[in-house]
Amino acid sequence: MRKDSQSNLKSELKNLSERLQNEDKAFNSAFSITANPKYDLYAFCQTSAQTIAQFTGADLVSIRLKERDQFRPIAWASIHGEPPEQISQHCRLCQHVSDQRSVLVGPCSESSTACIDCATTRKGSALSVPIENRHSEVLGVACVYSTRAKAFSKEDKRIVMLLSRHIAYEIDRKRLEERLEISQRLALVGQLLSEIAHEVRTPVQAIQSITDAMEVDFGDNQRFEDYRGNLLSQIDKLSSLMNDLLELGKELDCRSLQKQTPKAVLDHSIGYWKQSSRHHQREINLEISSRVAGVPVYSMPSKMDQIFYNILDNACDHSTPQTPVTIEADILDIKWVAFTVIDQGKGIQEKDLARIFEPFFTTRHTGTGLGLSVVKHIVELHGGKIVLGNNPDNRGAYARIMLPRADKRPETQKVQNRPQHA
Repeated sequence: MRKDSQSNLKSELKNLSERLQNEDKAFNSAFSITANPKYDLYAFCQTSAQTIAQFTGADLVSIRLKERDQFRPIAWASIHGEPPEQISQHCRLCQHVSDQRSVLVGPCSESSTACIDCATTRKGSALSVPIENRHSEVLGVACVYSTRAKAFSKEDKRIVMLLSRHIAYEIDRKRLEERLEISQRLALVGQLLSEIAHEVRTPVQAIQSITDAMEVDFGDNQRFEDYRGNLLSQIDKLSSLMNDLLELGKELDCRSLQKQTPKAVLDHSIGYWKQSSRHHQREINLEISSRVAGVPVYSMPSKMDQIFYNILDNACDHSTPQTPVTIEADILDIKWVAFTVIDQGKGIQEKDLARIFEPFFTTRHTGTGLGLSVVKHIVELHGGKIVLGNNPDNRGAYARIMLPRADKRPETQKVQNRPQHA
């Protein structure tokens, strides 16, 4: 009896030693790529997928990153070395894991598993882990499949969770590097734009003054009045362009930020819009959730006026005068308050969505093409985010502005797309 006990203990110690060695090999394999000067996020995800496949003996490992409302597969691996039959672009299981923010371990079924169009995986088991950063933002999902029932152990779950956390860390690091690079470029561009705008503004003001003075001498001449009207129109357009360029070059003074409730923000901004916009008679439906009533955000009133002026004018320009524009305010999650402006127009063409915030990009004959670029710039200065997209019912578009809650730490949080009920 004692010999059997010693034999079992030796066997367990041997298995434990092998598992620890395998874990050490797994991490060394995955982390070695980050020390490479030519480090690439996608290569790291691929190495992580291969490591998980080798460690768990899975038939398929799929690493998916979240882009808008889909989980795009960017890396896969298999112990068989053969590519999967077909990796689906739409995965209900990934969405479920993301929504629940929890690890899923269990049998595959046709109703829950759609990561791979392969009948064999639906007869086995699945292990799905959210790729979640330290701000509780779900960045993707790691999906592991096996044809064996109850194929995954606690050690398998642990290794996938640890590598998923490291993938999230690398994604955040990549984002930070990109933001830093963009910030440095924008600082130089902003300084240049400000100098150009100041230089151009002086002669533009001089031209307008001369045009106004000429009215005294030629005011009764109808032909001159036609020319003058056209000239003033072009001066206004050029002045608007200069103001937008100056706005893109500005930074935000944090000392001027105020704590305001969403209702206070919207009341002030809508009031300003109705006084200034040519669309001031358009019906505005305001829907403020009771959950957000007492939740403040940090904002600068004059800048928020500018944001909603541009967004509301865009909504009105792209929908008929008979249709109302709706503004919703609600808590998006524990760290974000969302303001969503919804129109009932034709929506945004798919090819334009990727360029919608580019400076000077416009689909209209009038305007400078800087309005949404300025809006994005101001929102980001507030520590927020903005997302544009089409409504699920294909009736019109939405613009969602997300600002950090003033009663929470203003950290980056997840961006969701338009809720299905709208």
